Amino acid sequence: MSAFQFITLTFSIVLFYLFFKEITSQAHEVEKDDKKIQNFSELVNSPQKSQRVEELIAEAKEFFLDREFEKAQKALLSASIIEPKNPDVLRGLGVASLELGDYKRAKNFYENLLSIKPNDDLGFGSLANTLHKLGEDEEAIKNHQKAIELDPDYAPHHFNYANTLYDLKRFDEALESYKKAYSLDNSLKEAKEMILKSKRGNS
Repeated sequence: MSAFQFITLTFSIVLFYLFFKEITSQAHEVEKDDKKIQNFSELVNSPQKSQRVEELIAEAKEFFLDREFEKAQKALLSASIIEPKNPDVLRGLGVASLELGDYKRAKNFYENLLSIKPNDDLGFGSLANTLHKLGEDEEAIKNHQKAIELDPDYAPHHFNYANTLYDLKRFDEALESYKKAYSLDNSLKEAKEMILKSKRGNS
């Protein structure tokens, strides 16, 4: 994995944590017994099913923090059985699949997410990163551009777009996107470093 794509995945995880911060802040402490995670027959039709989904999301967050991605995926798959169209669950499954290197599966999760939330800029950004991993670069670029269109002031969208352009040796375009990312968020030291690398790559 290149340093640039590692940074991209790190952004994805951070976004996942931020997205679920409000959801998980009041979630009950849950047991980590695999049998309980898999026991859905009564939960699916239970009035407590939404609460259970929140508990599983909270559990997945803890697994993400510990970098136990398979366990996070398992908890979120459990939640998806209860609420198969829950966008928060689909987003988390996309992140877990990316970390596990299952890019085709991640692509499916992000596409399902966008079918539910067609204006989700983070979903388009994550799908773009996934498509780049799969070598579907033309589609990756389109999705990066859609993410930027939906939220042009979000620095990571420009940074991740620049990473894809850089990998494709489109150094001039990458340089402009790195500059844009850094202008929006000057705490992005990686963007500043890549500005210099892009200039060298184009020389």
